[in-house]
Amino acid sequence: MKAVRFVVEQDDCANWIVHDKLGVIGGIFISKAAALQFARGEACRNMALILVADEGVIVDFTEIRHVSDRRAA
Repeated sequence: MKAVRFVVEQDDCANWIVHDKLGVIGGIFISKAAALQFARGEACRNMALILVADEGVIVDFTEIRHVSDRRAA
C-alpha cells in the first residue's frame, strides 16, 4: 500500500482545497468534483494516493504554512 500524497478537504468558506504532503503543489477549487479531478491528474489517476476528508472538516493550514516558511528561508 502506498502512502497518501494528496489531501482533498473543504475550508470554512466552502472552497475545496487540494494539497500534497510535501507542500509542493495544491489548489483551491469551487467544487469537490474539480478538486478531485485536479488531484487525480496529479496522482496519475491513482486514487490510493488521495485522501478525501469527510464533509464538514475544516482545513487548518498552520502546518502547511510552516513548511512553506522553512522552504523560503
